[in-house]
Amino acid sequence: MPCARPLSAAALRTDNWWLNDSIRPEQLDDEELARAAVEWRRRALSGQEPAYGVAHELERELRRRKDRLSTLCAEMSVRAEVELSHRAA
Repeated sequence: MPCARPLSAAALRTDNWWLNDSIRPEQLDDEELARAAVEWRRRALSGQEPAYGVAHELERELRRRKDRLSTLCAEMSVRAEVELSHRAA
């Protein structure tokens, strides 16, 4: 099993990393986004106040992707049911 890619140094260097390095949460792949969200939430819970905003942005992007995936899966399920019913007819 391959090791998970480490989070880039730019992603952990500053509190507003996406502003300083021109990287936005939506530009990260799912794995890197999830790891960054966990890391920044850990920082926020340890009392690093500026980390709260970063964690919030990352978690918001995670929720957006989850909602999009759920919607897509539901649409695919409906399409499959319709196709099966047409085949059975």
